[in-house]
Amino acid sequence: MMPFYYGSMVRSVPEYLRPRYDDQAHLLNALTFVVSSLLLASVNLYALVGVIDALLGVPLWVAIVVPVGSCSDLRETCRGPSSCAQRVP
Repeated sequence: MMPFYYGSMVRSVPEYLRPRYDDQAHLLNALTFVVSSLLLASVNLYALVGVIDALLGVPLWVAIVVPVGSCSDLRETCRGPSSCAQRVP
């Protein structure tokens, strides 16, 4: 499929589908992506909490606050992913 997209001069599947369908389909695609990303992130966080609880015996609320807080601090320190990418050589 990639040569087909390359020949169409697009970089992603949503970019390919947008001219073929209306903006409602593009919005549905975006909302589906957001919901699936949030669900996947929550499942991964819950799995991480389970591992931390099983290995270290850390209470549930601490096991949730520490990973979420560290990700928030890292993002705030770097001012978003784009500025982090610019600092890395």
